[in-house]
Amino acid sequence: NTYSTEEINTGKKWIDGKDIYRKVITQNNSNAIDLTDLTIDTIVKMDGTSHVTSPTWGTCPVNFAWTSTSSSGSNNNQMFLQYSGKTLSINTKNITIDYIHIILEYTKQEA
Repeated sequence: NTYSTEEINTGKKWIDGKDIYRKVITQNNSNAIDLTDLTIDTIVKMDGTSHVTSPTWGTCPVNFAWTSTSSSGSNNNQMFLQYSGKTLSINTKNITIDYIHIILEYTKQEA
């Protein structure tokens, strides 16, 4: 398996017979990512890691929910990826990240 910030054909097929492509996206914020240039048909997999700086958790998966409890009460913390309208959104609640690595696997729209 090869991982690259360039689009690659994985050599695998999706259930509809289409080729599966992979691209790694790395950035140092939680801004939405425009994926118009990838001509995505079906997202097969969204995965990766992030570095959470507040609270100071270190490296975490990109899709998680956590309730932390302290003497001052409880706090719901979460991060999840959402693909809609050719945009990949990084949704966070009560956390701050300083970088994220996202592994996308997808099929392409037919020309």
